[in-house]
Amino acid sequence: VLHSAKGIIAHANYLDDILLSKISQRSPLVAIAHCPRTYRHFHPDSSSQNYPMAERLRNHVSHVLGTDSRASNPDLSI
Repeated sequence: VLHSAKGIIAHANYLDDILLSKISQRSPLVAIAHCPRTYRHFHPDSSSQNYPMAERLRNHVSHVLGTDSRASNPDLSI
């Protein structure tokens, strides 16, 4: 995806600093699709591990909001 003209990376919960740097260099052509409720589903102890949105935005990583499926959410509301 990082070499294509445009792309969306789903979730991106476990990207390292090198990949995040490459994504930020491609912004806004490459963005992370983030679903807050799905993140909470896979990281139920959100008090100790919040999605690093503020840090990623400071590093110019583009984000869009979305939801994926009812497999990890009780409904499709973001």
